Amino acid sequence: MTNEQTFFLQILSDHLNGRQTTPQENIDWSVMMTYAQNHQVNGIVYIQCKDFLPDKVGQKLQRKYFSELYYYYNREALYKKVQQAFCEAQIPFFTVKGLAVAQFYPVPALRTMGDCDIVVHPEDKEKAHAVMMALGFECQSNGENEWVYFKNKMEFEIHDHLLYDELFNTESSRRYTDLAAWEKASSVSNESFFVLEWSFHFIFLLLHLRKHLVFYGVGFRQFMDLAVLSLHCDLNWNWLQKTLEEFGLRRFFQICLALLNRWFEIALPYKTPMLDDAFYEETTEKIIANGVFGFDEEANQLNGTINAIICRSGPRWLARATLLIGSIFPSYRNMRTVSYYAFVDKRPWLLPAAWIYRFYRFIRYHLTPNGKHLIENAMTPNEKLDSRKEILTKWGL
Repeated sequence: MTNEQTFFLQILSDHLNGRQTTPQENIDWSVMMTYAQNHQVNGIVYIQCKDFLPDKVGQKLQRKYFSELYYYYNREALYKKVQQAFCEAQIPFFTVKGLAVAQFYPVPALRTMGDCDIVVHPEDKEKAHAVMMALGFECQSNGENEWVYFKNKMEFEIHDHLLYDELFNTESSRRYTDLAAWEKASSVSNESFFVLEWSFHFIFLLLHLRKHLVFYGVGFRQFMDLAVLSLHCDLNWNWLQKTLEEFGLRRFFQICLALLNRWFEIALPYKTPMLDDAFYEETTEKIIANGVFGFDEEANQLNGTINAIICRSGPRWLARATLLIGSIFPSYRNMRTVSYYAFVDKRPWLLPAAWIYRFYRFIRYHLTPNGKHLIENAMTPNEKLDSRKEILTKWGL
């Protein structure tokens, strides 16, 4: 690992543990700026290092710091309006991820986020939609998984369940999080606003982290969320281990805990297997390269295709063929969520017509690049498949 990578981790650890960061020599601040931007921790780097930042770097980070504060207070004001409107409409709801865990950060405003996630009962989704529209939000998507709203360039998402992907979430984990979420939530002041039990929230964050890890890539911010819950909440570690073992995720859980310990000095609740040094360095460098969601790393773009092949039973040629056919003839479930083909919604018999229309659009707009990529992805070399499988195995997945 480079000096900059080690120092970047030190800054994040110091922040979470309430320490001032000590300056280090021979640091390339242009690299540090890239890390701070890619992981959306500009404000954290600024307040930890402001006393010894080079002038130009300090000025740039200071502007980003004030921008994060401005965004936070505007987002909080808008969220309070949403919260009040939901309570007045008697719509039970709770928040997850950044909107819920920011309070545990040393400076909540510096826990940046791209969207605000609100969970309601399935039967209340239409009612919640009406409230959001009455508040002046613009609905940009009402897909099967989440409904996405924007106002003043701020994004809110309404969910009616917690886990979506079926490839890596076992049936037991999906059923558990959907059925038990409301049982693990308690209302605040007898109003419609609920708060998830923090041990349960930890499990959800871990499952969500796993989704990003296996499909897109993951950055440090999601691990920092787990770290602040570990530091500030009275988590039921025995229950966490037992539940995650039932999901087949005990090894993954232990690896994440060991990484939290190495990166952020989070005390381990019990002894976990030692991390292999080569795996630790390889993983740390990979996550630094990922950025906040893995989109900064070009190698992650094939993850979805590779997962779809290596996770199917049977010979790989059959998995490749199934993937290719599924790409050419998407399912009714997938087609109905795309605006161009939404006419099939509740009319599954129109699916062949949607395929023909999709083929027409494909030829008109995307034939050369997309057709080539579609075939290349399905024919991903076995070496890449084996490498990806080895990585997931090391993670306990």
